[in-house]
Amino acid sequence: MTLRSGLIIFVLGGLSLTLCDRVHIHFGVLEQANRSVGGQAIWVFPMFGTLSLAVVHGYGWLRRFMGEQAHESSLATTAVAAVFAIGAYASTGPLDSMGSTLMTAFALAWIIRIVMRSGRTPVVFCLILAVLGPLGEVAMSALGTFHYLHPDLGSVPIWLPGIYLHGGLLASEVEAWLVERGRSDEN
Repeated sequence: MTLRSGLIIFVLGGLSLTLCDRVHIHFGVLEQANRSVGGQAIWVFPMFGTLSLAVVHGYGWLRRFMGEQAHESSLATTAVAAVFAIGAYASTGPLDSMGSTLMTAFALAWIIRIVMRSGRTPVVFCLILAVLGPLGEVAMSALGTFHYLHPDLGSVPIWLPGIYLHGGLLASEVEAWLVERGRSDEN
């Protein structure tokens, strides 16, 4: 990953996820302890930017560890994955009260998308992310940085793992696109 592509992932990931988080605040899904920057904590954007980089790098590491090649990707397939991930995240603001129905819809959409993929890495990575992501949010909530107003799976909403499933597929597309770009830059 070049410095330029890393910066793009940091900025686009940080901005997109910060705006989705803002949707959660607007619809009364969560509340942050610090609201110093436009109603959100100052750490939100840099945390989401760093998380975006870490997830993409994590996917690449796992793919290589599992001995798989990056699949073919394009800007179009990456954009479609972004629409699914950001759409899932943003939809949970107005649809928060649909809890388990929303999680079921996210899981079914993910299953349909994952069946069309090759390799084991996307499945393994998405499932790991769907567990670790909510656990990270449980930890941050326990630290008092924010809290969900209507949790129904411990201190987080039941639909939260579904967002991470689709985020994992986005990470796999971004990583594959970066690998593809790296190959074309070498030629």
